[in-house]
Amino acid sequence: QLANDAATSFLDLPPALLSQQTISISQLFQVEQLSVFAFPGNSTSLDSLSLRNNIYCNLAISRITDRYRDVIGYVIVITDLSERLKTMQKLEEAKLAAEAANRSKSSFLANMSHEIRTPMNAILGFSELLLKMDIGPKVREYVADIRISCQNLLAVINDILDLSKLDSGKMELNCGNFYFRPLLQDAFHIIDIQARKKGLQFLMEIDPEAPQELYGDKTRLRSILINILGNAVKYTPSGHISFRVKVLEKTESSAKIQYTISDTGIGLTEEA
Repeated sequence: QLANDAATSFLDLPPALLSQQTISISQLFQVEQLSVFAFPGNSTSLDSLSLRNNIYCNLAISRITDRYRDVIGYVIVITDLSERLKTMQKLEEAKLAAEAANRSKSSFLANMSHEIRTPMNAILGFSELLLKMDIGPKVREYVADIRISCQNLLAVINDILDLSKLDSGKMELNCGNFYFRPLLQDAFHIIDIQARKKGLQFLMEIDPEAPQELYGDKTRLRSILINILGNAVKYTPSGHISFRVKVLEKTESSAKIQYTISDTGIGLTEEA
């Protein structure tokens, strides 16, 4: 029945039109005349398409009642949603682009890690064959260093693969039975070589009560220990690094094991 100047302009209503007749809301918006006013309470809000200009709008509808609480009319406030929809569309496009870029990154990391791992496995295999041959002590030391370096690089490659798997939500634990002490000795030898090159003393102490065999993800445990110990070597300019493995609790079927790494370097904050 009445429209202010902003509504008249937005809906492109001829001024003489409202003076001559009442316009149905279904003539102006993509709504059903009967159902749009059938709402509980005194007000409601809905989104609809304006038929006059094909712009999406929000309609905030409030009832007008008399002193007897009989409904005598409605007030409708129209909000143009076109800019909001454009922003939402841009956000959706940005989200899709980011997801596509993330998939490409994960695919690239996985493919490159696989391509690098293939020759690294060959180097590692040939170095192990050389160590079985009758070679001099100096050459043996060099070949052993090559093997250790290959193992370290493979660990880095595996970390890259783990990151790509985490990003794609496909990270899985590969659990199985493994011997505990050989795993610790393996980590010790890798870190000991790095420590000796920096002139550091590396000590490892294993609790005699440590289980011989465990069940879990051997590769992940080994990677965690090597990463933390590697950081200790990296940030310790001089002095020593100690690695203690202590059994806190032990039953027939489980064990609670504490790993303690301490060094004479800069250390970590309590939060870290």
